[in-house]
Amino acid sequence: MIGRDEIDELDELLDKANTRRSEGLTIEALALASQAMRLDSSYARPYASLFMSYHVKDIYNDEALYCIRTAFELEPKNGVHCNNCGFTFEKRKEIAQAILYLNKAIELDPSRSGGAYQSLTNIYSGITQRALFDLIKTMPIEEQISLLEPCCASTKRPNRRKNPASATSTSLQNPLKDRFADKNVFSSVSEYEIAAHVVELKEKLASGYVDIANEVKSSLPKEECLALASKDIDNNEYVSAISMLNYTIRLYPEDATAYCLLGKCYSDNGVHDEAIYNFNQAIAKNANYGLAYYERAMTYKKQWDEIKSSKNNYQEQTELVDKVTRDFMKINTLFAVQCKGIDQEELEKNKAAFREERDLFKQKKSIGTGPGSLYKDHNVYRRNQSVDYFKDTYDGNTATEDANTKNNTTSTTSTSYSAFGHIK
Repeated sequence: MIGRDEIDELDELLDKANTRRSEGLTIEALALASQAMRLDSSYARPYASLFMSYHVKDIYNDEALYCIRTAFELEPKNGVHCNNCGFTFEKRKEIAQAILYLNKAIELDPSRSGGAYQSLTNIYSGITQRALFDLIKTMPIEEQISLLEPCCASTKRPNRRKNPASATSTSLQNPLKDRFADKNVFSSVSEYEIAAHVVELKEKLASGYVDIANEVKSSLPKEECLALASKDIDNNEYVSAISMLNYTIRLYPEDATAYCLLGKCYSDNGVHDEAIYNFNQAIAKNANYGLAYYERAMTYKKQWDEIKSSKNNYQEQTELVDKVTRDFMKINTLFAVQCKGIDQEELEKNKAAFREERDLFKQKKSIGTGPGSLYKDHNVYRRNQSVDYFKDTYDGNTATEDANTKNNTTSTTSTSYSAFGHIK
């Protein structure tokens, strides 16, 4: 259980997410909601916030469904979450589940279920009574009984031999029969058939029958998930890519490539903190993942670019410079075997540009430009020594690095995110 301060922080993050989403900054909203969910995964609001960010982009895939269903499971009396579940199932053309959740939403909160009524109207107007009856029969037993029992006068099993003709032929009335005036005349289901089915269901329950809902679908293979996300990134469909990558990480939590791709999505859209979090996760899963180091270095570089014009944050700039330096040094040690997906020419160009900017920054600091010389600070001086050390290996002048570069057979591939990790 998190404390009051954490709850306040969580609510503040979600309020910011709602604001960003209303401003059209959907990816920032996703990042804020993800941070909130990491604070407390037992709180419904972060899941609902993630769903709404997918919803504004008309994304109703498995991840969107997972988010809103989880929100409803955590708040089972929330009619809005239930309604959104029904709406999502309707969009996915899973009509039986849509009917189930929409009716439940009306039961939970009739005064706020205008959308549920409208969705049910649309469903019932486009389906025959026979098809509707067959759909209801695919639902869990208790739900079938609750929907079908009001549609028949009696739940006693009729006696066919006595008077089979007395079974009234009547259209199957939907569970909101007093809300709808129109009757579907394309097909009819007799009251006898409905009553017999309800009695059979009750007998099953009475006998101890365990109803196992057939809702679990086979998961997509990891390679297919990553390929779909990579395609979305190449097409700049970042929200769709993020949803697919969140789905992938939920199914395959140890996969470093999914985290790296997710970091790429956020980095490309200027959401640096969330990008770095995901690159860190990728490196934690695979400490020799060169591409994650490269993308993290470039993200640190973007952060530095955004603050370098200020004269009052040399300490922060120095820390970012050192972080870029360390990541490039790590790439040098890994490049021959672990940096698949990095264009070597692009890497060398970025390294050279960074070195030039870094040296200029060092010169400004050493002559005391700005509010005093930071080289008087012993810790900054020590960091600068590590930067000087970096120059020897960073320039790639050692015989070892020359040999590694010569023998590298994977470094000439373009930095295309359809080539992430093991994906060809």
